Amino acid sequence: MTKPGLAATPGLSNHGWGLAIDLCSSETASADAMAWLRTNGPVFGWENPAWARRGGSGPYEPWHWEYVPGTEPLGTNWS
Repeated sequence: MTKPGLAATPGLSNHGWGLAIDLCSSETASADAMAWLRTNGPVFGWENPAWARRGGSGPYEPWHWEYVPGTEPLGTNWS
């Protein structure tokens, strides 16, 4: 059985380019850690993109964070 949509085309993943990370459940389960990330992540260029937030255009993925200064020039910032 295949699961379409769970992986990017090889060579096109922000994860593969080092421009996206998926946090562990120990971080996403911590309200304090997530509040810190939402406040301070953008200071360092990291954000949970709009598409991955509740009500966004994609699946709800609070664990997915992208390095915006890298994704914008590549055109892979789909927010």
